[in-house]
Amino acid sequence: MTAKDAAAEHPASCDAFIAKTARQGASAGPLAGLTFAAKDNFAIANHKAGAGHPDWRSTHDATARSATAVQMLLNAGADLIGATHMDELAFSLDGDNAHYGAPPNPAAPDRLTGGSSSGSASAVAAGTCDFALGTDTAGSIRVPASQCGLFGLRPSHGRVSVEGLVPLAPKYDTVGWFTRSAEPLRDVGKVLLGEDEKPKAIQTIILDPALFELVDEEYRPALLEAADSAAAPFGGLTKRDLNLDLDAITGMFAKSRSYDVWSALGDWIETAKPDLSPDVAARFADAAAISLEDAKAADAECAEFSSYLNTLLQPDEALILPITPDPAPLRTTESNTLANRRARLIQLSAIACVTGRPQVAFPALNKPAPIGLSLLGRKGFDQAMLDATCVMVP
Repeated sequence: MTAKDAAAEHPASCDAFIAKTARQGASAGPLAGLTFAAKDNFAIANHKAGAGHPDWRSTHDATARSATAVQMLLNAGADLIGATHMDELAFSLDGDNAHYGAPPNPAAPDRLTGGSSSGSASAVAAGTCDFALGTDTAGSIRVPASQCGLFGLRPSHGRVSVEGLVPLAPKYDTVGWFTRSAEPLRDVGKVLLGEDEKPKAIQTIILDPALFELVDEEYRPALLEAADSAAAPFGGLTKRDLNLDLDAITGMFAKSRSYDVWSALGDWIETAKPDLSPDVAARFADAAAISLEDAKAADAECAEFSSYLNTLLQPDEALILPITPDPAPLRTTESNTLANRRARLIQLSAIACVTGRPQVAFPALNKPAPIGLSLLGRKGFDQAMLDATCVMVP
């Protein structure tokens, strides 16, 4: 089946769920009584994970065990209600899949959810479940959270197990989740994250004005006002020019991640010859062209930048920054416009990716459609970030 045939068979819009695969949680636990969904790149026992592509589903078997994160939530008493749609092989930030369609954005029905954790964001925004698992490699929790008016966490690298996850770029893949309010985000974190090794409360909220220059001028004043309001419990914003070279950060991330993507999925791409949409096919072609030498150089740059950022931001400081430059695109937006916007999104999202730092997304504006803000903290201080978010947006 070609992508064109698949698009014709499936409507332009789809439900949030690709499968209502239910699994009952333990009878008691800290999450008892709550329901959740899982993106379709998580293993669910006796269910085939599709990773947003029919060819992946058809070339892989069901697994006997659920992914570690899924099982931890079940053990904590939460009930799984299904697997959610996602962007093709998780290699997009749009929220529109050529094979299955675009899940609805309940917060802005005429607009896209954002991807690749599109269905999980859709299900939570609709109130269908209390929270939902997604993944974030380049922004796939943060962008849908911003565009659907949700809370979301991209955790520190390695903090939540990725065992049982269909990979995209293992070096950068993280397991995150969406909620409609701050406290449930923290409650899920207590199960999946455990306690911070060196607990340290956030004391200061840093704002670098240059990062807000990436926001469209129409929305920038209101977003800055929202940032100032959110920081009020911490004595207001502390402005600091970090002098970040976003082009360089994005470039090092692109090379490192692309090599990692091809290392993880290249053999399957060449063997299975899946029917890829043009945009995703182009990204895989770019990934295949990155040499090991270029990837090693980019990895060294990432490590150097991570150390540099540690000198700029102290453990008890968090950086507040935008997630998206504007509201979600209309569902009718052309692919070349989405591609240009994707490049702007990654300029904002790559900072956390190359440093392995946790980033919490939270709602900020709601007109004409949601736009979120986020807090970026020190690696390993995930619970401190969730605590700070509960103070900022009670």
